[in-house]
Amino acid sequence: MVSYVEKRTQFIKLGQFKNVATGVPQGSVLGPLFFLVYINDIGKLKLHGSPKLFADDTALFYNMVTSMQEMLQHMQEDLVVLSEYFRINKLAINADKTNYVIFISARSNHNLNAPLRINNKLTRARYVKYLCLYID
Repeated sequence: MVSYVEKRTQFIKLGQFKNVATGVPQGSVLGPLFFLVYINDIGKLKLHGSPKLFADDTALFYNMVTSMQEMLQHMQEDLVVLSEYFRINKLAINADKTNYVIFISARSNHNLNAPLRINNKLTRARYVKYLCLYID
């Protein structure tokens, strides 16, 4: 049996190459399938929100049950769990591309002053692009 990454190299900087011992070659046909198998257990985490996975995008959806403050607390707890999951599995979260949107009625009087944090940064957005759709 031959390793999937045997005899493959990775470009480091101009003129330098390094042998690859792990991973999936970028642009490979099997890459997306391997990634999905790799993170398939994310749905088994004890999260308050409902995770939705598509390719390399992970989204969490929440329904407010009792209060906005409780929902924000659940969201922050889930971010801590996911951060640890990604760290253990040697995956990186791109904090610059990670944000959140809260959909509420314009007439709502909810206090939304509790910022969420992941890697000391998380931006609240007015809209989000999800599966090629802009949702606001």
